Amino acid sequence: NFIFDILVNTHLMREEGSTADVVLFIQMSFDSAADKLTGYDEITLKQMNVNIHYIPKNEGESIERLMMDKFRTLSLTDYDRVLYLDSDIRTRGSLDYLFELSLNGTLKENFAVAGANEPVTGSMFMLSPRDGDWDRVLEIIQDKEKREVGTTEPNQFDAGIGWGQAFKGDDSFVMSDGSEGNTWDFPGALSAQGLLYHWIKYEKKSASILLSDTIEHWGAGKDGKLNREK
Repeated sequence: NFIFDILVNTHLMREEGSTADVVLFIQMSFDSAADKLTGYDEITLKQMNVNIHYIPKNEGESIERLMMDKFRTLSLTDYDRVLYLDSDIRTRGSLDYLFELSLNGTLKENFAVAGANEPVTGSMFMLSPRDGDWDRVLEIIQDKEKREVGTTEPNQFDAGIGWGQAFKGDDSFVMSDGSEGNTWDFPGALSAQGLLYHWIKYEKKSASILLSDTIEHWGAGKDGKLNREK
C-alpha cells in the first residue's frame, strides 16, 4: 500500500505547485522471486514521473539495515538538496519552500525535526548531498561497529561517544518539548535518528532543527568549531 501513499503525495505536492523531482528507493525482499515491482506498479509510478532507484537485495536484510538505507539520499549528488520522506507520510501540499529557505540561507544546508523523545526524527529530513558523503556515512557505521567489537555485550552501543562524538561542556540536544539531554541514550540513538543527528551537527556542522515553535541552528565559526547560532 505504500505505493498508493507515494502516488497520492506526489499528486498533492504537484497540485500545490511543487516542481521538485520525486525519487523512490525500493528494495525487494531477499526471499522474493521478483527483482522489480510489477509492471502495473512500475508503469503507474513512471506515468507520474517518479524516478525509481532499486536497492540491491541483501541476504542479511533487517530493519536496522533498512533504516541506514535512508542515507542513500546522499548518493543523489545531482541535487543541491534532497528531502527524505518515509513512504507512510502524507503531505498536505508542496514542501518546496524548505528547499527555498535552505538555499536562501534562512535554514542551514541540513534540516530535521525534533521529536518528543529524540533530538531528530528519521521520518522526514533534508540533506545536502556532496561527493563522498555516502561513502563517509558507511565509514561512520563501520567505525561504530569496530568500537563495539570486544565489548562485554554483543553490539553494545556506547551512549557516551555515540556515533563518534561525545557531548562535551554545555553541548546538549533539545527535544520538541524543550527538555534537554547530553548522552546518546534517546530512542533511536543507535539507529537512523542518532546517525542523522551526528551527521548534520558534528560531521557537516550545518543543521537547522525544528523544535516546536522555534528552530535551533548549528554552524561552524571561522575557527571551524561548532556553534549554536541565534
